[in-house]
Amino acid sequence: KVIYVARNPKDVAVSFYHFHRLAKFLPDPGSFDAFLTRFLEGTVHYGSWFDHVKGWLGQRNLLDIFYVTYEELHQDLRGTAQRLSTFLGIPLAPATLEALEQHCSFAAMRDNTMANYSLIPCEIMDHSQGRFMRKGVVGDWRDHFSPQQNALFNRLYQEEMGDSELPARWPMA
Repeated sequence: KVIYVARNPKDVAVSFYHFHRLAKFLPDPGSFDAFLTRFLEGTVHYGSWFDHVKGWLGQRNLLDIFYVTYEELHQDLRGTAQRLSTFLGIPLAPATLEALEQHCSFAAMRDNTMANYSLIPCEIMDHSQGRFMRKGVVGDWRDHFSPQQNALFNRLYQEEMGDSELPARWPMA
């Protein structure tokens, strides 16, 4: 069984840009505009978001995949956890679901040193550049993308993903 979590690629680009600013083991991202160009070209660390998502979607008939989005988790953590427990064949008691909802919330994870990267040495993560877990919001890309960047991204997204069987579509405007 495979659990695959996807996220709006615009929010991924913003999040990954900020991660590059923190992670000393990754190249300096430069300006957001320069980073976004590399993200769209698929030349950032870990490669193309489009290829990654399409690659896993192509395996759906071969593998038992639970496909979920960050946006679903953000909107309905408890319901998503219930669906996941069904997929895994592991029923969860109401008290367990409640604890899961508490401990897996963005606020709880942001404050948890085992999840927030704050214990990673400053030689690896430059904590002066910000926090690993910044905002935890859906749609933060709107605060970073110019209208031109948005239009370019939308055009490329349509070219790359227009005919895909992506289970979730994101608001791209």
